[in-house]
Amino acid sequence: MNTITLSLLITAIRNAESLAELQRMVGPCDQEQEKAERRMSQIDNIWNGCNGDLNSLSAFTKLRYDQLLIEQNEFENKYC
Repeated sequence: MNTITLSLLITAIRNAESLAELQRMVGPCDQEQEKAERRMSQIDNIWNGCNGDLNSLSAFTKLRYDQLLIEQNEFENKYC
């Protein structure tokens, strides 16, 4: 975990051109980072469980896989 000092936070706020840019500078909170790690683990488990053949997944599992990817993409777009 990165340590953010008050002066770094103030500098980031002053230099940010938008809230989205500020969020990327500061990064996710610990809880959001943990959720992202769990989500990536679930994505990997589904992928490895079907040996990369997404067509072999049940409709429910495929829907869950797609939703996890959407959530992960949103996280990465926000913080990466």
